[in-house]
Amino acid sequence: MKKIIALLCAVAASAFLFTAQARPKAETAQVTYQTNMHCDKCAKKISENVSFEKGVKDLTIDVDKKTVTIKYETGKTDVEKLAAAIRKLGYTAKAIPAAKPVEAK
Repeated sequence: MKKIIALLCAVAASAFLFTAQARPKAETAQVTYQTNMHCDKCAKKISENVSFEKGVKDLTIDVDKKTVTIKYETGKTDVEKLAAAIRKLGYTAKAIPAAKPVEAK
């Protein structure tokens, strides 16, 4: 019985290690949008909605500059989908400059 349990543990551990190594690292990119938000409530509305879009890894908002910077997984979303998510909330979203690849951690 102990041999069977030990064998099952070994198989489970090797399967875990194999799947952990088989996953490719997700490529990320970053884009900054110029928006027409003007207050903290606008920033909160954007943050609470866009941060839950598929593929969004990080979101930074600068109310003074009226910008939204988003780090995202390129395989799950793109610049246009993120802009559409901001526009859906009633704000403009003009990408400045084009998205650039960022090293995955």
